[in-house]
Amino acid sequence: MDEASACALCRSTPEGWELVARPLVPPRFLEAGVFELDPLGTGGATVALCPACAEAVGQPMLLAEDVSEFSRAVDLHRQAHSPAAGTEQQAARVRLWHRALHLGIRALATELAALPSPAAPKPEPDQMGLFVSRSARLARVETSLAEARLDTAAELAAEVVRRYDLPEARYLSAQLGPLRTRVSGLAGAPEELSMLARHPEKLLDRTRLTIGLFAALGRGLHRLAAEAAERQWQTVIAGRPAGWHWLRAGEPERARAALEAAVDKGQLPGTCLALLGDIAFHDGRAEEARELYRRAFCAEPDGVPAERIEDEVVRGLLDEARGLELEPPAECVPMVGYAMGVFRLPEQPDGQGECREFHTELLEGRRTNDPWHRRRMQQLALGLFEQIFEAGRL
Repeated sequence: MDEASACALCRSTPEGWELVARPLVPPRFLEAGVFELDPLGTGGATVALCPACAEAVGQPMLLAEDVSEFSRAVDLHRQAHSPAAGTEQQAARVRLWHRALHLGIRALATELAALPSPAAPKPEPDQMGLFVSRSARLARVETSLAEARLDTAAELAAEVVRRYDLPEARYLSAQLGPLRTRVSGLAGAPEELSMLARHPEKLLDRTRLTIGLFAALGRGLHRLAAEAAERQWQTVIAGRPAGWHWLRAGEPERARAALEAAVDKGQLPGTCLALLGDIAFHDGRAEEARELYRRAFCAEPDGVPAERIEDEVVRGLLDEARGLELEPPAECVPMVGYAMGVFRLPEQPDGQGECREFHTELLEGRRTNDPWHRRRMQQLALGLFEQIFEAGRL
């Protein structure tokens, strides 16, 4: 039997059908982490399978009943197409495949290495691979970029080039050296690092990188900007809080500390308090988040990035104020929040007179001549009155 023209699994030869090239392990098993990453270093080789085995291999076979069905399918196929003389060898290969499903692909490789096998085609640069996907091969490079370890990222990219020759790795390997030199020269210039972090496309061509690699580069640049600001005791960089850079770098705890320091200094209180609210909202502390949002609008209404607030309900307060033609709308957000029960009235007496005045104006509807707006204002006035009354602040 010509081994090169036989099915790699059941060893049958084509009789009225053609062999098809397929990965022996379907990519979905590999991406789910069932097998370890490329233990053989094949770099994406495929094997020749008959149509029946190719279809069987393409099915999920992680459960015992799946393996049993697969064994039955191969057995029926072998009886129909394989010469009787090869029955024992074929049966051994089927058992070996079953073992591989449970013990790992290395067991299969060890025993098949002693047997003739079809010649594998050369790996294609952009092929998903036999045991790993493109994302898995670049995962360690992404991690190093996100952690701003550009030296390590360059070494890992070069290793990926040697093993798999991926185009993204080749581009990174060539570009990270000059980028590392440029960034290291800006260690004492957080403002310049901040601008680079906001526009990483000025450093590398995003079309030549995967989405994950480009995002990791951005996180790493934000980390470098935040670290540079921290070394110089700066809480604001080029008009943005240093804590914002920590957030973009995926460091919420360090972001919280930097943002609180900026608030204590009175720097960009609207932006910083809103970002602190976003952090609390993501942590599931909704009530604390809304209090931070309220403080942000009270401290610096025009500085709050209202359209980017994570809490959709709070974000809608500005739309409500605009819809009622309240001017200026950002300054009216706290009052609208009190009236709608989104914000709790502050404990301190400051501002209660303003609440009562706002309630009177809502009730009288003096801000608009539109009938719908007047009715809506009266509805809000009732809600605000209940808030003030329940708090005993009339």
